[in-house]
Amino acid sequence: MSVRFLQEQDVRSLVGMADALEAVELSFHEQARDTGINEPRRRVHQPNGVLHLMSGALLERGYWGFKAYTTTRHGARFTVQLYHAETGALVCIMEANYLGQLRTGAASGIATRYLANAEAGILALFGSGYQAETQLEAIASVRPLREIRVYSRTPARREAFAHQMAERFNIPVQAVTSPQTAVQGADIVTTVSSSREPVFDGNDLQDGVHINAAGSNSAAKAELDATAVRRAWHIFTDDVMQARHESGDLIAAYERNALVWSQVRPLADVVGGIVPGRTDPNAITLFASHGIALWDIALAATVYERAEAPGWEPQYIQASRSLALTRPCQPAIIACRMVQTGPGSVSIDTINAMGLHHPWQATT
Repeated sequence: MSVRFLQEQDVRSLVGMADALEAVELSFHEQARDTGINEPRRRVHQPNGVLHLMSGALLERGYWGFKAYTTTRHGARFTVQLYHAETGALVCIMEANYLGQLRTGAASGIATRYLANAEAGILALFGSGYQAETQLEAIASVRPLREIRVYSRTPARREAFAHQMAERFNIPVQAVTSPQTAVQGADIVTTVSSSREPVFDGNDLQDGVHINAAGSNSAAKAELDATAVRRAWHIFTDDVMQARHESGDLIAAYERNALVWSQVRPLADVVGGIVPGRTDPNAITLFASHGIALWDIALAATVYERAEAPGWEPQYIQASRSLALTRPCQPAIIACRMVQTGPGSVSIDTINAMGLHHPWQATT
């Protein structure tokens, strides 16, 4: 069995935001046709951190897969495993930090494409961390932004972020000193912060605004207050079942009688033409984004197919037959450590979800 292993630098060299927007939009179409099957995130908590597992299948695209990632005091580390849907064969293991940034930003971009007013030009962005850049990039790809306002809790970070983004995208980016200044008059509001409490007052939203709430996938964390949710005419999410368990924004609104779950529809229904999105230029629309495996699988498939194209330098893991016979596959491989052991060979130390180390041999 030949399994391709792709590192972060490989992923960066093979895909960009345009690819992510295309892949994620196609995954929404499959979700609408019930050929995209999503399994909500599962978490394993232990004293030193959390192991997160999310899986799914894109049957038309021809892949199954899952993402496994860990969050500890040392940060977050992501890996995707991709399988051929017809044969069930594992075809690729890839590091997925950048892939996750791209697909999360792309999902907000797709929501903005389908839900924001066509002339929307002012973006209020809450957060200046590693996810904020791809949020801005995706939204700028689908709407003609003329002004961006950035707010985060640390003045130095928001100032540095604003300067970097203005240079990169050639759009005026202003670091503002208050949430109110960011939100008032904005056509699009995107939250991707680390805050556990609402980051702005929902009363400050103007009519016709579109909101991407992308920073919370925990029931204990809400970036939106109940007023913002209550004012939304149309509420969409990536996966309703998953949202009911981990959308802090929607759960908190439900507990305050600002929401009933029947209001919440999958964004896939809009992308797939099942229901309309924006029906009035003055409507407030909301996309509650938590991240689903279908996006990871869709973009990982693009990465893998690009890597398989002629001219790309391959690097394969060869799983030994003795390993397959004597050590059945464990639930998830979450890390690979590659060590040069001699001319033409690499030792692969895999760490699976059970914490066990298995030496594999790879030929290069």
